Amino acid sequence: MKLYPNRTTHHWSGAVFIGLFLCLMSTSAFAKDPTLPISESQTCVACHKKEVNAWRSSHHAKAMGEANSKNILGNFADARLSYEGKVVKFTLEAEKYYIEMPNLSGVMKRYQVLYTFGFDPLQQYMFDAGKGKLQFFPFAWDSRPRSMGGQRWYVVHPDQEPHDSFHWSQMGQNWNQMCADCHSSDFRKNFDLNTRTYSSEFSSINVSCSSCHGNLNKHSRDPVNYPVLTDSPYIGVETPLYKTDSQGKLNPISKRRSSDQVIVCAGCHARRNAISDRAEPDFLNRALETVLLTPEFYHVDGQVSDENFVWGSFVQSKMYDAGVTCTNCHDPHGGQLHVTGNQVCTQCHDSKTYDKPTHHMHKVGTDAAECVSCHMPATVYMGVDSRRDHQFSIPRPHLTRDTGAPNACNNCHTNQDANWASTTIETWYPKIDDSYAKHFAYAFNEADNIIPSGRQKLLTVFTDDTQATIIRASALSRLANYPHPDSMQAIEIAVKRSEPQFRLAAIDAAAPYSNAEKWQLLKPLINDAQSNIRARGSRALAAASQMSSIPVQAKKLIKNGLEEYRSMQNYQADRGFAHTNLGNLERDLNNFENAAKHYNAAINIEPIYIPAYLALARLTESLNNTAQSINVLNQALTINPDSAEVYFALGLTRIRQRNKKLALAHLQKATELSPNNPHYFFTFGALLQDQGQAEEALKNYETAHKLAPKNPRMTYAVLPLLLELGQTQKALTYAEQLVDLIPEDLQTLRLINMLRKTSAKTN
Repeated sequence: MKLYPNRTTHHWSGAVFIGLFLCLMSTSAFAKDPTLPISESQTCVACHKKEVNAWRSSHHAKAMGEANSKNILGNFADARLSYEGKVVKFTLEAEKYYIEMPNLSGVMKRYQVLYTFGFDPLQQYMFDAGKGKLQFFPFAWDSRPRSMGGQRWYVVHPDQEPHDSFHWSQMGQNWNQMCADCHSSDFRKNFDLNTRTYSSEFSSINVSCSSCHGNLNKHSRDPVNYPVLTDSPYIGVETPLYKTDSQGKLNPISKRRSSDQVIVCAGCHARRNAISDRAEPDFLNRALETVLLTPEFYHVDGQVSDENFVWGSFVQSKMYDAGVTCTNCHDPHGGQLHVTGNQVCTQCHDSKTYDKPTHHMHKVGTDAAECVSCHMPATVYMGVDSRRDHQFSIPRPHLTRDTGAPNACNNCHTNQDANWASTTIETWYPKIDDSYAKHFAYAFNEADNIIPSGRQKLLTVFTDDTQATIIRASALSRLANYPHPDSMQAIEIAVKRSEPQFRLAAIDAAAPYSNAEKWQLLKPLINDAQSNIRARGSRALAAASQMSSIPVQAKKLIKNGLEEYRSMQNYQADRGFAHTNLGNLERDLNNFENAAKHYNAAINIEPIYIPAYLALARLTESLNNTAQSINVLNQALTINPDSAEVYFALGLTRIRQRNKKLALAHLQKATELSPNNPHYFFTFGALLQDQGQAEEALKNYETAHKLAPKNPRMTYAVLPLLLELGQTQKALTYAEQLVDLIPEDLQTLRLINMLRKTSAKTN
């Protein structure tokens, strides 16, 4: 089916519940593209009535739909909502649905609703933004019962400004690029950069049979000789259930069968980057790149922070390692849980042991006694969409105390602190073997703060084969903070591993090394069997490929890999980041004119994408055109006057110009706009100190230290200034904190001894 004339949708609406993993069939027209699968509405039901009926009530079936009385849940009976000082109207006229709201100029404009997106716990709506582009309205219908606060219109992202990615006018709220490949079947984006138009297509408007079972054309004609993906490869459960033996260990009740189910579900239920249209359901590592456990998306203990859509949490779990698959808990076609409440868990875990107050320590029948309350804490997205973490972790309040990661106990007991929760857990479960000091959260926390001891802890996590692959790969990726022969050895091991996440993480870890060292570390990847790894590996070696010492054949392989990399970026040519990536590539190849063209293309295609301005400014300044560099940064401020990173870049540019007075003003503005960024305060403090403003410098250093108390660099900065100001006692306090972070730092130990002697003489 070809989209007419434009369609828009939102980034992963809560409408498709994270728990729903497998999909079935569709109700849309035949695809115009003959290579796309057939429509399935009348085909599959002939043989699979039970499965189709289960699917019809699922989130997948209602992932997207035409705007009609059958699909619309929201109140369009002349409803009203306040938005940006105006009154938004929701109306129905001649069986067409309209939303009247202020446009970017503040003028009221009426837009026709073309499509629905999801249905529970919220439903979103799309309108035609021109040139085949579908955008989401900034409003959603809260479809929860009135008793839960639902049955109302609300603004999904109330704090978004026009220069923010998730403003209704920007690409963060675009259906073609953000959402369509998972909410519709067999999606083809078909973006034309020259005309900036979309001719997007799909075989089914919603998540249908082919999304999980593959192309059904041959199967529908000859089901015996052409089985679908359920048979080849297998996407059922590895084993139906697990039972507890006399030693308390869970064992499968039948021989485990290898299954691709989790990888098929992960095609949509994973946080990932699309690098092409999908070809088959099991395409995760060929057309997508999953994200690691980075600070942008996860807490240091692996709990979800930003939306990860289940897979990244689930593959950390012991359940995944044991062979549990999605449909051990969820019906493959309806998506709902097979059973309710604690029975979901006691299918396998002995209820006599675990579904008792002696285990959960709470009153039976309360929410606190539910397994999920402690082992699957929920995070609310999009205002009303509560999604549970599928890491299935044990509550560890001691990690909150030591690293700042949240814990399930204090989610409920908000009047208590992590110390109370940790003490309570230890009292309840004195024999629990939690390996407190060995949890990978400590390694990740130290690495994120660049504490020297973090390197060895990361290496320990990486080499621990009892840890999940995603955890070990995330540890490897963080070794980029620690260039060292041991880190290089870990990279050499990783590039030879079969798991794609190891090989991709190795590329991240190799970032700080010289071109010659990168070549030695990553050269196996330029001939990798997986195209995205060949592309990423070649990209990492782009600058190194200019070295005369690299063999001619290897240079050809890198050149081919770079073409694959360019193809990956061109698939996302409707986004500023893709053109910026291409600009960075050309810069590394010393093609500065082409680099500038790509940066300007990024600015033209997505004017709010600030990294493109920053990259162009850096390039321009490096070519000795500082005035033009400043013009570029000022242009960025006309788009986003509240961009702290632009003011910071201006400050650094003015420093290099030796205009430190103006640099101070820019850096101060950066700290005001981003009051939680320790690096900005640290840099501002350094410049103040350079300008002889010691007291003001100290205030900024101390703010930086307060924001990042476990970052040794922030503590180091304060010490010399305190000594200069004669604040010996405070200097001693900071030095003692530094030794706690770096016990082996002999210089600081000597300083502490000196300060203690000075303090003793003073007293």
